[in-house]
Amino acid sequence: MIKNPIIKTKDASLIYDIGQTYETNALLNVNVEIYPEEYVIIYGPSGCGKSTLLYCMSGLQKLTSGEIIINDKKILSLASKDILNINRHEIGMIFQAYHLVPSLSVLDNVILPQIFIERPVEERKKKAKDLLKYFGILKQADKFPNELSGGQRQRVSIARAMINEPSVIMADEPVGNLDSKSTDVVMGLLEELNTKFKKTIILVTHDDRFLDYAHRVLYMKDGQVVREVINKKSKYKSLSVSEEKPIVGVLNRLAKIYPDLKQEELKAKALVEHLLIDFNPVEISRLEKVVAKRISGEIDTDVMEKIFDDSFRDGGVGLYKQTAQEFARKVDIILEEADLLKHKINLPNSEKSELDLKAEEIRRYLLDNKKDIQISLEQRMKLDILIKERLINEINTKEFEKKLDLPLKKGGIGFNRVSAKHFTNELEIILSQE
Repeated sequence: MIKNPIIKTKDASLIYDIGQTYETNALLNVNVEIYPEEYVIIYGPSGCGKSTLLYCMSGLQKLTSGEIIINDKKILSLASKDILNINRHEIGMIFQAYHLVPSLSVLDNVILPQIFIERPVEERKKKAKDLLKYFGILKQADKFPNELSGGQRQRVSIARAMINEPSVIMADEPVGNLDSKSTDVVMGLLEELNTKFKKTIILVTHDDRFLDYAHRVLYMKDGQVVREVINKKSKYKSLSVSEEKPIVGVLNRLAKIYPDLKQEELKAKALVEHLLIDFNPVEISRLEKVVAKRISGEIDTDVMEKIFDDSFRDGGVGLYKQTAQEFARKVDIILEEADLLKHKINLPNSEKSELDLKAEEIRRYLLDNKKDIQISLEQRMKLDILIKERLINEINTKEFEKKLDLPLKKGGIGFNRVSAKHFTNELEIILSQE
């Protein structure tokens, strides 16, 4: 059962310097829904509007038009004191720059959000100390922020965000100023807040290393959410952006490079990249457009082959006829194999699962194209298991390739390094078209 969103934006827009020649759209018609207990990452380059969206969703930044709804409350219609109350009780903020008060001790910084809550002083102190203990910095309670490392300061910031027990934690580039060790600690704590304490996490980052933490990733560019990617472990489906399947392998790499491309365009780019070596950018661009039409079903194989063969001047790609035929054949083979992953295979009296059959079919296809690879029955059985693990994302691309390259006696498949790499690339292309 899909829960109601805890935060929702409707056509959220924020425009600076309206009517001026330098008018700027910081946000433009953004529609996003955040569900309870989700971990959502807002990802994009500097200046794309991701932090602005976060502050608008918290109510700290006012929209030019549109609506922000938090727990069924329309932010734009609330008085300032009511918005402040939401930020005290329902949302905890974590900033890249920590925003700790330098003249207050660590303990007093954590207690600060409780000043306007009628609780006994000793109760506040106990709660703050419990949080500091949980985050491993109780020994620093009487120190001042400038006496702490960056990682310790950010843990104090997280403790402060948690003191009023909010249901939502918003983090704006929380590890931007930290070293790698402190980064791992802070990201681990945020993940724990989500999994153990069931907090909704909304994290802003420009760093693609952290995308796997999220249930969903919202890709932003020029003030707009241009794509939403749902990871396999996601609990809820968004109603605000059309759902896309988890992006894997080669598609994941391309999605990070081209965050504004649609899924079909990424698939075409992946397929063309797989087929091409010595082509110039203009030829590659035209090939991608043709392949995208074939993927979407706008053209059939014959039309695709004809466009490949037609001269560049006539709107074609200008390949030799034999090359055009070979390219068209390869595109269709890969699309057929990808189609296999979409549709259930029903064989009467078969004890094999759908996943088993898919793995076997893919293995047969890949080995048919690798005449130089001869494998034993043991290798074949292990390879089927390995392909299944990749199909359900139990292992990633690098792990798959590594196991192919490992000797049999070490639990691998026993391919040589070159064969392992080529085999992995072929599989990823098939998966990218699913």
